[in-house]
Amino acid sequence: EGEPFDDFEAFRRIISRDPIPVARNLARQFLTYGSGAPVSFADRAAVEGIVQDASQHDYGMRSILEAVVCSEPFLTK
Repeated sequence: EGEPFDDFEAFRRIISRDPIPVARNLARQFLTYGSGAPVSFADRAAVEGIVQDASQHDYGMRSILEAVVCSEPFLTK
């Protein structure tokens, strides 16, 4: 949102207010890296499903990664 910050702690407070964009970005990056193909518009529903799955575990890194490797785009690209 363009909010300024002076140090890592301030940055962490800002991004922790809404974990969904961070989880969505991680999911997209993991999919891109793991599949070797960029995430496309057609993958949008899968990314949102990954984020939804990870929400059940407070958007933990492991839960995002597990949801990514079980996702259709990861398994089929």
